[in-house]
Order: sequence, then C-alpha cells, then structure tokens
Amino acid sequence: MNESQPVPRDFASAYRRGQPMAVLFYEGAQNPFYPQGIEVDSRVRSYLESLEGRYRGIAYFSYDVNDPEHYGSLAAQLGVGYTPCVILLSPSGGHYVVREVYSGYVPRTLLAQALYDLSSQRA
Repeated sequence: MNESQPVPRDFASAYRRGQPMAVLFYEGAQNPFYPQGIEVDSRVRSYLESLEGRYRGIAYFSYDVNDPEHYGSLAAQLGVGYTPCVILLSPSGGHYVVREVYSGYVPRTLLAQALYDLSSQRA
C-alpha cells in the first residue's frame, strides 16, 4: 500500500496495526450508466454490515465511490473496477495480501464463510 497517497485515516490506522480487513466499495447514488442499478450495492452493503463484528479481529470499511475525498486513492490502489466490490486483506510478513476480491453481487453466506476464513488466518 502506498501510504504517501491519500487513504482514509481509519483504514490507514488499521493497516498500521496489522489487522485483517474487509473493505467494501459501493455506488451510493443513482447512476443512469450503471448497468445493474444500486440495489445490488445496497444488498451487499447490508450483508456486510450484518456480519460486521461477528468475526474477531477484522476491521470493516465501507466507501462510496462517488465520494473521492472519502476514500482517496484507495480504490485505485486496490484495483476496484465496478461496484459492489468487497476486498479481504490479511497481514502477512509485515505486508498485506489480498485474500479475496468479490465484484458484483455476492451472497451473504459466501461473505460469511470468507470472513470466517479471514478471521481464522494467522499472520
């Protein structure tokens, strides 16, 4: 992660602590050029919010892609293409490894399993 680029403070703090992270990028406003509509984004966001805190040690972040000041260059650094996009990051040897990337709709049960697996991994 290039910390000289602007990233949200809460994300940077968790990054420095070496916490596993679940990061969601979503579309929060209507967009006529958005092929699937924001219902999918809302659904995945609610799934992740319902699972937040259920798995020990994971830091959770949600960023609206329409608010560039909110997430800075983080989406670009993580290679976000379209929303919703859930990225699971795990510390490994003093760095972070991207463990999973889910773009588009992802069922709640799959997110739950992925978060369980992330919480069970050791650095």
